[in-house]
Amino acid sequence: MPSETFYAILNDPDAVLELLEGIDAGIVVIDANYRVRMVNSAGRRIMDRNPNCLSGKVTCHSLFYDRDTPCEECPMSDEGLSGRHHSLTMKRRDGSEVFLKVFPSRWENHLVLTLHDVTRELSLLREVDLARRELAARNVRIERHSKAVADEKEELARLLDHLPDGLVTVDEDFMIMERNGSVSRLVPQPEGRSCFELLGRNERCPDCPVDWRVPLKPDASMKVSHDLGERYLTETITDYPLGPGAMLQFRDTTREIRLIDRIRKQQAAITGRNEMLDKLVGFTGAMPRAETLEEVVDHFVRIFPEMVPVDSMALLVNDVRPGSVWLTRSMGVDGDRMAALVRSYLDRDVVTSRSDLPAADVLDLAEEDVIVVDLVGGDGGRVGQLVLECGKQCRERDELIDLFTRPLGAFIHNRILLKKLEERANTDPLTGLYNRAFLEQVMEEEKRKLVRFSMPFSVVVADVNRLKMANDLYGHEAGDRLILTVSDLLRRNVRNTDLLARTGGDEFLILLGNTDDESARDFVRRLEKDVFNNVYMDVGKGEKFPVTVSFGAAGTDVWPVEELIAAADRLMYEAKEAFYRTEKRYR
Repeated sequence: MPSETFYAILNDPDAVLELLEGIDAGIVVIDANYRVRMVNSAGRRIMDRNPNCLSGKVTCHSLFYDRDTPCEECPMSDEGLSGRHHSLTMKRRDGSEVFLKVFPSRWENHLVLTLHDVTRELSLLREVDLARRELAARNVRIERHSKAVADEKEELARLLDHLPDGLVTVDEDFMIMERNGSVSRLVPQPEGRSCFELLGRNERCPDCPVDWRVPLKPDASMKVSHDLGERYLTETITDYPLGPGAMLQFRDTTREIRLIDRIRKQQAAITGRNEMLDKLVGFTGAMPRAETLEEVVDHFVRIFPEMVPVDSMALLVNDVRPGSVWLTRSMGVDGDRMAALVRSYLDRDVVTSRSDLPAADVLDLAEEDVIVVDLVGGDGGRVGQLVLECGKQCRERDELIDLFTRPLGAFIHNRILLKKLEERANTDPLTGLYNRAFLEQVMEEEKRKLVRFSMPFSVVVADVNRLKMANDLYGHEAGDRLILTVSDLLRRNVRNTDLLARTGGDEFLILLGNTDDESARDFVRRLEKDVFNNVYMDVGKGEKFPVTVSFGAAGTDVWPVEELIAAADRLMYEAKEAFYRTEKRYR
């Protein structure tokens, strides 16, 4: 602005009032007698009032407080106005409230009040408080320091500098004519010569709405938002009332935008939790209606990746017999890696009875990328495992994983218990051991494990010696006790992953999982040396009857599967012949 024009404005109060009329902030000018001399258009809009300032009857205390006398703490008599402000609540004509912050400043013998409408800010704070129930509303106190000046030009500059928003006037080439002190606090390049240079740009903003071919309307405004990385500015563009150009008002809306963003994130989080709960309720609700374990497991594999993002997953479910797998499911794991995973799981479980699984090595992944979750039954025992490839994001969702795996583990445990009840029909009524029919089912399972996972197995055939002699000399009760004595000794010396079955009157068969031929023969030698060495049972009248058994063992690493039992049977009869070469044969 030319200096002549500027000084003319300073010397003409009407020009100053006209300048204040164009500012997009509420301005109220009060004389020394508390009379309202002027309320600009923004002030009338904010207060929703149109006082008759020409009447000379409207006072500040009647306008703001509907009072007949001045306020006790009226700033009119306060010389230290710098940085001071007052909070004010007014009623609009529709009954709604508008919340204002009033910044007083002196101009000659007048008091100029700048009205800042903080209704939206307070509303946003209330919305956040309602959504989170933890965030208390905070009042933003804007303090501003300025230098005291002596002449009218500095007084006007002081008035503009006290406005909380940055004010800039530009000509038709977007070159800056004037700026207030707040600009230096708000923009990245406060020394810029043009409005776009203030924002750190070398050319006009691509979304600038100003087109000088269409004159700006005096009472209209346009708004543009600027993303400055860590802060957001809202630029309001209005007509410059004193000549060609525009007046730009910059406001820091970072707080408002961040509050809105928090509300959106909270709404998204609530929506996500609701979806998770719906899926969890649907999953747990489907369990009682499911006819098979496969239905529930397939349902779990379908919905789990939607709740916990994983790159791959593998699910292994234990069978009734330890050391065997009922079923497996996978997502993102190829057949070879899945087979290796099951092989490793069975090997660890059978050989060492440990619950850990070297999944990272099997899947050829970094250990921190793999999480192994034990599926635990109602008795606290492991009924399966869930192997997840997802790294840190899984560890951050441990509670969510537990919400889904806990009911799955309980359901699997219940199905295993039901299956055990069904298998009671496959037991020998005298010894409680499995019968031949169930043995054949397990043999088929071991054959599949041999083919798919290269896991050998062996069988041991055991035949009780002199059962007929015990029956003939001491009665069938003694014979039954001989069978029970042998079955009890065998039961106490096999692993929980092995299968012990009674296949005939005096014959037993032991299926040793994950065991080769040499290990099976070592097992037989231990039975002969440590378990059935010098064992007798009481048959009454002070007499003892020797408990002896003949064994034969064969493993799939030496014998074909279809000849396995026959080979073990032949070896058992060889052992029985050797026994009778030193002992008297009974009939």
